[in-house]
Amino acid sequence: MKKLLTFLGISTFSICGASCSASTVDIYNLQEAFNKNIISLNELQSIHYYHEDDSMPIYPETLSDEMKDKMKTSFLDKFEFNATKDDINFSYYGKYSESFVALVHFSQLGDLNVQGYETITDFEFHYATNQRIFLWTGL
Repeated sequence: MKKLLTFLGISTFSICGASCSASTVDIYNLQEAFNKNIISLNELQSIHYYHEDDSMPIYPETLSDEMKDKMKTSFLDKFEFNATKDDINFSYYGKYSESFVALVHFSQLGDLNVQGYETITDFEFHYATNQRIFLWTGL
């Protein structure tokens, strides 16, 4: 029995040692997330309806201050902007396929300094100046 418990302890440690490390946070724009199958067509449709129609009865959970901080920090780390977390605002759209989805409002989005749109499959997303939808995975 002692040998069995020792084996189970080693197996658990080995499995956890290989897979329990800190996760990597990845950020994708909406097109990338769809192309990489991070979100499904149904989830894309839901995000589209939420983005384009304020009357949709979708109420995502409120993000904790800790999660907002993680999202802002990872956003700045990924894109290496010369900015602070206070320069970023976002509207949280909810959690889809274990990804956090938000509309980012940020003055330094580079070529996004104009109003615009993007079409993904049959869904057209309209954006005001300096806005785009991003997804965070690994948080």
